[in-house]
Amino acid sequence: MIPTQTQAKALWDKYHLPQQKRLHVTLVAEVAVGLARQCQMPNAKCQINEQLLLAGALLHDIDKNAAKLPGEQHPDTAVRILNTEGMEEVAALVKAHPLHAILDPLTAPKTWEEKILFLADKMVKYKIIGV
Repeated sequence: MIPTQTQAKALWDKYHLPQQKRLHVTLVAEVAVGLARQCQMPNAKCQINEQLLLAGALLHDIDKNAAKLPGEQHPDTAVRILNTEGMEEVAALVKAHPLHAILDPLTAPKTWEEKILFLADKMVKYKIIGV
């Protein structure tokens, strides 16, 4: 299931996402959707699922205040939470967003959605900082 923006934001409350992180993920979502729309200009050849990208951007840090299992790190906890919520597609997208993901060919961003989320997350702290 790919959640709507309202459903994604309801998970912020359920998992007690801190206000600063809510600001961060909102900005990441704005940057990600903006990048996606640029990539999909009339002559561009990429197809991007904006609903999936938006959900991934809004939920990529859902684990920041959640209890982690032994040995679990970010984004492992987020992936577990999203899978538990029935959002497997979003979980797969979120799995590829941390910086260390690019070091492992198995977890490196491959799809357009993964690449855009990865970049957008690096361009935003609590304001847009660019690359």
